[in-house]
Amino acid sequence: MPETWCRIMKQYSEETLIKIQQELDLNCPSPESNLVKLGRCVATLPDSEESAKLRRLVFDIDDLTAQIRWHLGQALLLMDSQPHILKAGENDDDTIKGLGMPAGAQLLLRGYIRDADRVLYNDLSTPRRGGTVGGWIFHMMIDSAVYRAVSALDRLATVLWYAAGLPMKRVYFRSGKIKKLHSAICSDETAHLLRIAEGKLLNFIIDYRDGLTHSTKAYSRASGFTPSEQWKDENGRLVIWDENAWDAEMLFALGHASYLQFTEALGAGVSICEKKWPIQSE
Repeated sequence: MPETWCRIMKQYSEETLIKIQQELDLNCPSPESNLVKLGRCVATLPDSEESAKLRRLVFDIDDLTAQIRWHLGQALLLMDSQPHILKAGENDDDTIKGLGMPAGAQLLLRGYIRDADRVLYNDLSTPRRGGTVGGWIFHMMIDSAVYRAVSALDRLATVLWYAAGLPMKRVYFRSGKIKKLHSAICSDETAHLLRIAEGKLLNFIIDYRDGLTHSTKAYSRASGFTPSEQWKDENGRLVIWDENAWDAEMLFALGHASYLQFTEALGAGVSICEKKWPIQSE
């Protein structure tokens, strides 16, 4: 909704935008120094297919970093300007959002929802399927930030794979790949990267992203009714599939954590790259 979003953004004062930018800089500081160093490491490498791929990977990392921060900045702006997002689920009337509504019922009623296919709105407080438009967009902002953080980590892992001189294959920032990277380089930096890759936090983040990408996405109270299901197993026991609905604070915490996991890994990765491809003096 680019045109609609531009109109919405014009409603905010310069003072508000400056305040949110300061909050973003405090919570999600730009890794500017490391981005500059990483870029300089690969920018002047002799031209080759490998150098071209490295430069493209680093270019992507730089752009993804800005995109993550934009999405998190928009999430902060929504939390500030749309207070109902933070309060979703507080009232007794919102209990059903926490418990979930049967997915089958929601699917049966899909054809009877008024303006069910509408996706462009000027007023972010407009109700939408048990939530609000602002809450719906807020959740999308966090999902996009998480997705980009994992994408940036995967590209960083590929850059480091090149630095280690390992046979090229599809590389992800996962413990198995980082173990091989650590075995090849065996430095304090790769040991730190391995701790990140094996940590419960990053694995939780990746599981969230994988669910969004491949199987079942998460839902939040602010964005609407959550789906639930129930059935009887082969022993006649009732099985209830009713995942907890996320609230705004925890969703932002997820996006925030995803970004900081990436920037922490970036710092260690840049140290490795500086040793492999020393920055040439200007």
